[in-house]
Amino acid sequence: MKLIAVALPMEAAPIIKALKLKQMEKRAFTLYENDSYRLIVTGIGKMAMAAALGYLYALSKDVRGFLNFGLAGHPTLEIGSFVLAHKITDSALNRHFYPHIPKGFIGETHPVVTKDAPEQEYPLNVCYEMEASSFFQTAMRFTSVENIQVAKVISDNRLFPFTKEKAGHLIEQNLHSFLSLC
Repeated sequence: MKLIAVALPMEAAPIIKALKLKQMEKRAFTLYENDSYRLIVTGIGKMAMAAALGYLYALSKDVRGFLNFGLAGHPTLEIGSFVLAHKITDSALNRHFYPHIPKGFIGETHPVVTKDAPEQEYPLNVCYEMEASSFFQTAMRFTSVENIQVAKVISDNRLFPFTKEKAGHLIEQNLHSFLSLC
C-alpha cells in the first residue's frame, strides 16, 4: 500500500479520479482508497499533516511508500511546473531533510522550504509551502528515506499570485508526472 497525503480537497480531487479511489467511512480525516493506494486530506499546516499521517499509518497495513503531493510557490518557476524535493527545510526550526531521488527520475528537483504561513515575498530561489517538513519527518518514523517523496506543482510566483480557481487544474495537468512517481 502506498500512502498519499495532500493538504487540500482541491489537490485530492484529480488524484481520486485518476486512481479511482473510493471514500472510506467518515473518520477523523477524509480518506480514500483502492487496493494499492490510500489518500488522506490533511488540512493546511505542519500539525495537521503530522496528525493525519500518523493516523493514516495506524490504519494501514503493508505500507510500501509515502508521497506528499501538492502546491507550492516559487519566485521564478513557471506556473504548472512539476518538481521533486531534493532538500526540505523547516524554516521555523531550521531543520533540513534530504529525500532520496528515485533512480531514473526525469524532471526537475528543487529545495522546498516549509513555512508556518503563506510566503508572499519569495526571498530565496526555493519552493515555498506549508507541510513538507512535517510530512517527511513523520514518515521517517515509519519507513526509510528511499520510500518517502515530496512532489510539488508550482501554483504561484512573483508575477502570478495563488488563486484557488486554478489549483485543481494545475494538479490535474501534472497527474502523468505524479503517477509515474507513484
